[in-house]
Formats: sequence, C-alpha cells, structure tokens
Amino acid sequence: MSSFIPDYFLSESENFLDKTYDDFRVTFNDTYSEIAKNVNTKELGYYQPTEMVNGQRWYDTPQNYKTVYRKRVDVGALLDTANKPAAHDITITASTIVTRIYGTANYASNEFLPLPYMGANPIYLSMDGSYVNVQSTSNRTNYTAYVIIEYVQG
Repeated sequence: MSSFIPDYFLSESENFLDKTYDDFRVTFNDTYSEIAKNVNTKELGYYQPTEMVNGQRWYDTPQNYKTVYRKRVDVGALLDTANKPAAHDITITASTIVTRIYGTANYASNEFLPLPYMGANPIYLSMDGSYVNVQSTSNRTNYTAYVIIEYVQG
C-alpha cells in the first residue's frame, strides 16, 4: 500500500537574487499559490458551538476533496444512569458523512474523562439525525460534557 504524501510542502529557501525578473515573477506567483494552499488546508484549532470549516479535507476522488466541518455541542450536566441527549442542529442528509465524534466529561477542575469512556462505569457516546447522546452507566450528575462532531456535507 502506498502512502499519501502531500504535494504542498514549500521549499525552505529560495535565492531570488539569482533569477531574472521574469523568473522571479513566476517563482513568486508559484510560491504565493503554495502558501495560500497551505494556509487554506491547515487544520484550525477552534472548537465553536457553530458549524465551521476545520481545514481538514475528505478524499472523494483524485480531483475532489470535500470540506470537513466541526461543531461543538455543549451537553450540560450528565444524568444518573441515563441518556442525556443534546440537539446538534446539523442538517443530516443521505450524503452526510460523520468522520469523528468525541468529547470530554469534566468534574469540577480535577477530573476529566474522555468520551466515550470505557473504564469502570462507562459513558457511551452516539449520534443520530437530531441529537448527540451521552449515556452514563453510573451517577455522573456532577460531570459536564462537551462533544465535538466533525463531518462532511454532500
């Protein structure tokens, strides 16, 4: 199996003094295009409660990469051995692809559990067309949960 190696890495040095003006213009324009492509495809470190482009690309065909979106859902306090649904407000269609669902359950400022949590008394994480669902198997009412959804729209 071959590895994917991005083609947008820039040269770390360029000697413009050795170029004619026309060569300089071509190199400058090519370099600017590469910088723009790199900036536009880097992953952003924002976790907002609104849909945002996160900089990831979903491979569809060799000529087509789809935009990946990210959204944070604030679930609120978890429940005692029950499911806590929280509306995600994402328009789900037949061509929507969810690439990742993950999050944390926070207790005050001294305990943080990944979601899903598979330790003793697990906390399950799922999503349907309307809600993210955080299912606790023990009393987790002192925990506040946040869920991140990353997805592609058709």
